Amino acid sequence: MKEFLKKNWFKLGTLIVVILVGFSAIYYGVYLLPKLQQQNNLAMVQANNVSSNLDAQQKCANQAVWFWKNGGYGNNGQPNEMDSYTDHWNTKLNKCFILTILTWTTDNSASVQLTDEEIYDAYGGQNYGNVLIKGEGIGWLAQTVQNCRLIKNGIASDEQSCITQAEFDNYINPLMSD
Repeated sequence: MKEFLKKNWFKLGTLIVVILVGFSAIYYGVYLLPKLQQQNNLAMVQANNVSSNLDAQQKCANQAVWFWKNGGYGNNGQPNEMDSYTDHWNTKLNKCFILTILTWTTDNSASVQLTDEEIYDAYGGQNYGNVLIKGEGIGWLAQTVQNCRLIKNGIASDEQSCITQAEFDNYINPLMSD
């Protein structure tokens, strides 16, 4: 046996290397390659989703601009008027929401400030709710909710009253984030 090993050590070593390379190739082809392909496919799907989401966000922003301009928002001739909006593409609901915030004083003395926040589906135009807040005193710190409505799914028959700004905010937060 010693004699055989001395004469054939190179052949045996080569045979062992070939066997190891064969097992490595089988492992790579049967186990590792499919895993790598699966990870690559997942990465491609995620990249497509990100690209698609960015497209939807951009379209939502454009729709919000259109909604704002064509909805008569902006300067409505109220004293000390300040108006703004925020838009958001909600990927879970597949909807574009616009939150309009209209603030003005009731007269030029600015003793009373009103703030009206409303949330809409920017494509369908459905109102999802609003809150009207009256602020009085120095810095309008004494605030009271004058009107508050939550309209589930933008369906008028699903309207509920709310009492506080916090209720309204808790209702719209899932719509304006995800």
